[in-house]
Amino acid sequence: MKIKITLSCILVLSFAFLVKAQKEEFNLSTYTPPNYVYKSLDLNYDISGNASYDAVHLGDNLVQKNIIKYFSTSISPEYFRYSNRENYQGSNDLQLYAGISINKDDPYNASYSSDQNHLQSGNAVKIYYDGENRFYLADKKFFEIDPTVRLITQTTKYTDKTYVEDTLALQITTTLWRPEVYFSAPILFGFGRINNIMDARHALYFLDDLKKAGRLNREFEDNDILTIASGITKLKNKRFFDSRLRKIEELVALDSLLRSTGLNGETDALFYATLNDSWSYPGVMYRYSGYRIYGGIDPEYQLNYNKTEAIWKFTPDDSKSWENNSVTYLGLIVGFKHERPVSLRWQSTLDLSAGYGIEQTLRKGRTILPEPTDTREWKTTQQRGTLSADYGVGFYPNSRTWLNAGFQADMLYYGKGTNKPYAQEDSDMQPSLFLNLGPSANAWIYLSPQLSISFTAAYNYHYGWNKSQDEVSGNSSNDAWNLYLRSYIRYSLF
Repeated sequence: MKIKITLSCILVLSFAFLVKAQKEEFNLSTYTPPNYVYKSLDLNYDISGNASYDAVHLGDNLVQKNIIKYFSTSISPEYFRYSNRENYQGSNDLQLYAGISINKDDPYNASYSSDQNHLQSGNAVKIYYDGENRFYLADKKFFEIDPTVRLITQTTKYTDKTYVEDTLALQITTTLWRPEVYFSAPILFGFGRINNIMDARHALYFLDDLKKAGRLNREFEDNDILTIASGITKLKNKRFFDSRLRKIEELVALDSLLRSTGLNGETDALFYATLNDSWSYPGVMYRYSGYRIYGGIDPEYQLNYNKTEAIWKFTPDDSKSWENNSVTYLGLIVGFKHERPVSLRWQSTLDLSAGYGIEQTLRKGRTILPEPTDTREWKTTQQRGTLSADYGVGFYPNSRTWLNAGFQADMLYYGKGTNKPYAQEDSDMQPSLFLNLGPSANAWIYLSPQLSISFTAAYNYHYGWNKSQDEVSGNSSNDAWNLYLRSYIRYSLF
């Protein structure tokens, strides 16, 4: 019931805003950004740790206790590049990750004749690449390829020790190695184009502020907004290593831009203070205009390898085994995305997609110790279908605040298939359905160009259904929900 009420409210409000014309406001959709390239290089470092102590006493006697200590650290550089040209739109995002962790657990229980402790350490190296490359052939027709690559290697080593009367009686050291490879590259054909038109809104913000301050010598027109917006786009995407030099050059360029249009009036302290304030905030928002409809093929491949080795110090019970799982999918995908600035303050976003194909899973495994076995193989082939719908409304009351609310629904369907277990006859796989849906909302408030507060709330409902393998057993289903709330403060050093 809560979901229905929330969805109804969102739809009613959205309809009201969508039918509302922009009246005499400047139409943000008329802005077409010039050619530009945006590049960024970020370095993220994380260090965390915790310690906990839990004890139970019976009278003066210690009955049970547990001490847990945990530490982890990681470093993650990320390079991002976005390019916008008449015949191309695309982005490349490359992220590296390297991290280590250590965990120690020292439990004690007076009812046991022995003591145990657990020491675990791990390390991981990850390489993520996400690409989006849209080549425009003629008018708004495009060819697109979006490669995604995940290369991961993780090693975990843990040692369990058992002491009897302070003497080491048993020690087991287990090592897990889990590399993973994932690759996908949808190949699409479509029609339409979506542009980032936030710089037109940015131009309006500081022109309005200068007008209120009485520092424009005439009324600005639509052509003035478009000219200044184009200059802002070029200026924003120029890289600087020194933030102070950046601010100086930006204000000088803005002043020259205003002079070229003949808009600026008296250039005193109030003029530059207003210009600086209006320039510092709105650039962190994003507004888009346009639509895209597309279709194509969607290939995916994923390989997980698991190697496990356990060494016993005092007994000949060593074990070693490996297993890998590969998932291959080939299907068709269609989609539609629409972005519309309903007005200067309101934004509408709609994203729909559907896919259907065949998924094949191949699992192989072998035991090496203590008793070697031949490689065993399991294979499944099944139909896979997906549906996704996302609608959102954005509200941008001023240059320091914006709010977004929407509703998301995702469906995953597995049709009939074939299961081939090791050394057994083929068997049929029955259909299953998984559904996730719910509303979400978030808000950003900038107290200064560096300091911001964010609020997020989301409700998610999950439903799963599996058809029984035979007529005797009934179909199984499960449902669950999750409420997520988050608030945090962010301060940018530079």
